[in-house]
Amino acid sequence: MNCIWEIALKAQKSGYNLEDLRFRNSESPSPYTESSFDFLNSDTIEENEIEVNPLYRFANELGEI
Repeated sequence: MNCIWEIALKAQKSGYNLEDLRFRNSESPSPYTESSFDFLNSDTIEENEIEVNPLYRFANELGEI
């Protein structure tokens, strides 16, 4: 799962409510993916709090913040 939309769709299929998902900045983000999972090819959502790298796709908009 590389992008936030893919994570949201997988979480919804796993029974999570989209309102319950929380995205937070990763402490050690990958420069190659938007999500930061322990296992790169993870196929399931195990927690409602998900670490992401907001600068992966939105560096121009969020880079100065």
